[in-house]
This record gives sequence, C-alpha cells and structure tokens, in this order.
Amino acid sequence: MPPKNSKVKQEKRNDISRLDSVIKSGEFPPVILLTGESGYLLGFYKDKLLSLLGDPKDTMNFTRYDGTGTDPLEIVEMAGTLPFFRDDRLILVEGSGFFRSKSKDPGDEEEQSKQDPADPDALTGYLKDPCTSTHLIFVEESVDSRKKNTKAIDAMGGYFVIGELDDGKFQKWVSSVFKRYGKSITGAVYEHLIDRCGRDMDVLAGEIRKLSDYLGDETVVSMEAVDAVCIRSFENRVFEMIDDMMAGRVEAALGKYHDLLMLNESEQKTRILIMRQYVRLAMVKEAQVKGQDVSGLTAAFKIAPFAMKKLEEKAGKCSYQLIKKAAEECVDIESACRSRSLGDGVGTEYLVLTLSSKYRITG
Repeated sequence: MPPKNSKVKQEKRNDISRLDSVIKSGEFPPVILLTGESGYLLGFYKDKLLSLLGDPKDTMNFTRYDGTGTDPLEIVEMAGTLPFFRDDRLILVEGSGFFRSKSKDPGDEEEQSKQDPADPDALTGYLKDPCTSTHLIFVEESVDSRKKNTKAIDAMGGYFVIGELDDGKFQKWVSSVFKRYGKSITGAVYEHLIDRCGRDMDVLAGEIRKLSDYLGDETVVSMEAVDAVCIRSFENRVFEMIDDMMAGRVEAALGKYHDLLMLNESEQKTRILIMRQYVRLAMVKEAQVKGQDVSGLTAAFKIAPFAMKKLEEKAGKCSYQLIKKAAEECVDIESACRSRSLGDGVGTEYLVLTLSSKYRITG
C-alpha cells in the first residue's frame, strides 16, 4: 500500500484535443469559453481563434472587453448587433469574472461586488438563444463548472479547459519553437533542457530564444549550450538537493537547502516537492515489488517517461520498507507543519536533515 494519507489526484479535465478537432473542422459554437492554468496555451488558442473567426484590426466588427466590472448587458447588446459589411461579428471578453465561484469570505464578497457591479446572470438569456452572426469568446483564469452559464456554454460544445500538453506534444512544441530559429534538438538534450528549466512554456520560450541567439550559426543544440545559457528552475534545484538526500550526502543537501533560502524560495513548496518525490518513489517501488507495470503511474504523476525512468532506477536501489518509512516521515512532518506544531522553516530543514541522514536510498 502507498504511505498513509497519500493519494493520486484525479485526472483534471483537458479539452485540448477536442478544441484542436473543432479548429480543424471549422465548425465553431457561437459562444466559446476558454480557461486553464497555462497562460502561454491560453494566449496561443485565443490568438488562433481570433485569427480564424475575424479580424481584430477591424474596429467596426471586433470588440474587446477586459477585466472585472465589464457590463454583461453591454456585451449582449453588442452581440445582437449585425456585422458591418461582413458575415460575422467577433467579441472577445477577458478576465470578466462572470464564471468564477463566489468567495466564502464576507470581506472578499464585498470587494468582489464592488468590482463586479453588473449581474453576470444577464448573460443567461442570451446563451439560450445566441446570435448566429456573432462569435463570442470568453477567456477566464477562473471558471466554476457548476455555474449555469458555464453549463449552458458547455452544452453547446463551447467550454474548453486548456490543460497541459502530453509529453509527446510538448516535445513537438519545443522542437517547433527551435525550428523557427533554424535550430534542432535531440531527445537527450531535450530531456536535459526540461530537467534544467521545467515545463513552464513562457519560461521555455524565452530560454529557447536565448539558446538560439547564443548558438549563432550552429544549428544543433548541445548539452554544453544548455548549461551555459539556461536558468535552473526552482524544481530543478530541489531535485538536485533530493539527489543528495537520497545518496546520504547530508552537508551537500543542507547546503543546497540554504542556497534555496537565500533565493527566497518558499520553504513550504520545497517541503511539498520533497514529499511528493518520496511518495512517488514509494509507489513505484511497491509496483516493482508486486511485479506490476508502472506505466500507469507515469500518467497519474503527470511526468515525462524519462522522469519515470529515473524514478524506476532509484526505486530499484532501495528496499520498499526503507522508502515507505521515508515517505511516511515526509507525510508526518508535513502534517505537523500544517497543524503549526512545527514552523515551515524548522520543519523543512528537519526533513532535509532526517531524510539525508537516516534514509540513504542510492549510492
């Protein structure tokens, strides 16, 4: 069994494939609602839809509303206006807050009501019978799928949650960005790049541009170039520290932890990443002991196959009882920090010291 209190999160909704199919078919619902955690992907699909459904430079037929406080009645009125010398009118609404859940904090509700003086339910009538000559696009950071307007847009096939790209599509995206600069990247160097920089697409796009400038006339990205140019992500720094912890290098692990503190990194985030890695390792080891296929865990953990391969290699070097106890130690210390019986700083440093001194896993 996995360590106590550990759970594999339920898979989140991801409509990227469905949205790609809609774009390919050219048959768009009259109202589209986009949301997701990746600002890069939201921006990509927003721009894609705008280019396909109208002309943002056409001020007679394109209208943009931005921010909370936008009046839904004004949007409905504009959506009902016929286009001018075109077949379609295009409306973009960003960050309106119409679809988010209400805050449970009375103070927040009061502040929210000041920001949103108009009633978003005014959209309800329009959504029952949207204008066929208007494309209405909402782009929102926060959406409550239980709200009736969200459900109405979902029913017409227009609600899209933009989740993460799977590893295959992600690697193709990285290769395509390099290709724009006339560069190519091999699988091993790609893995090294992701290990070092993480999967934030905005960050990676910037690092790819820097790498391409650094390479000059060279066309193939090298390991040395990645090391010379690319920043190390917070996660990369933590995983380097975890490698020291698992190898029993106490002083090195504590040194890297103090380096993170000097960079003002969150002690809680550091502790949670440590706990997540040890719990994952325990689950992989349990699967190995039982002779089970670990490929299902790759999807559950939402990590790349090469990252899973590293976990498998580490799991093969330790006993299940050892890693299980280490993972339980993580969960216990996290619980103590959440209950405030241990402070974040004390709890995280104690965790680094305890795991690296008591639970040596690799050589």
